[in-house]
Amino acid sequence: MVYPNYTDKSLVVAGEGTRLYSDKLKELGGKFNPTFKGNDRYPQLAQQAGWVFPSKKQNEIMQFLQQVQNQQVQPTNQVSPEQLEYKSITYRVYQPEIGQKMLIQMSGQEYPYQVANIKAEDNNRGVIDAVYFQPADKIGTDQDTSKLVIVNGKWQVWGLTQPHEIVFPTRNTQSLAKFPTVTMPK
Repeated sequence: MVYPNYTDKSLVVAGEGTRLYSDKLKELGGKFNPTFKGNDRYPQLAQQAGWVFPSKKQNEIMQFLQQVQNQQVQPTNQVSPEQLEYKSITYRVYQPEIGQKMLIQMSGQEYPYQVANIKAEDNNRGVIDAVYFQPADKIGTDQDTSKLVIVNGKWQVWGLTQPHEIVFPTRNTQSLAKFPTVTMPK
């Protein structure tokens, strides 16, 4: 994004994509600013990073940006997967069983469900990373199946943005009494 006349003597090029072209932007005479304060003309620039150029370079900058848009210039600062640093993170989470009852606690309410299936998806280690659940009265059908995934070390309902907790009651909790008895089909 170009912000002409950022000041009387300068223009700004800002946006996430500028990182890929930083070598060329520097070559064109740009000075990198990691955090703009914004101004009366462009308050949306506050706390953004970008490149400052003298106003006299506006035609040259616009030509370069047009070349980028037309894919006539390739990014120079791409990071290959080999250059990335990876870390392994291990979470210890409860492993539910098929047929086990569960609760979704949300907004002060408890909603009973039952585990319909467990899977090791997208991994070759056999680690369970997906749990499918249904209302207890829908077990054995293809209706109302939803998915749990591990997020930050906790089971969470896939796609549910409201804060919630997943509870797998044990025989020692009183929450189990809220569930009707369901016999799993063979």
